Amino acid sequence: MACRTNLCSVHGVLAISFVLLMPCVVAQKSLFFSNIPGDWCRTRSDPCCLDRQDDCSVPIFGTRCYCDEFCNRDDNPDCCPDYTPVCLGITPKPPPPLIVRNASKLLKSSYSNMPGAKDGLISFPLL
Repeated sequence: MACRTNLCSVHGVLAISFVLLMPCVVAQKSLFFSNIPGDWCRTRSDPCCLDRQDDCSVPIFGTRCYCDEFCNRDDNPDCCPDYTPVCLGITPKPPPPLIVRNASKLLKSSYSNMPGAKDGLISFPLL
């Protein structure tokens, strides 16, 4: 059956866009969960589960994150933010401190006596 309008081309473009952009949306979801502070798996009576267990989950922002071994996969991981330290025993490396160069020029001289101030530099840990 031949297309008689431009509607078919619009549907084709939308279908291709959906197929190409969907992995980006899924990747963003899993990246978003990874940096949320708080206790998620830790709040469960049995914090970590073997294999795939759909009930081994915790509500998070209107959806669910998981605390089972299956969540920790390369393709679309959906582990809770604290899965790595709680279930794998791996403590995440803290981010490097934020360094403001020549802070004494930007701030009043009274701030140069702050803890962490040295030679015009003030370092602030990132949270």
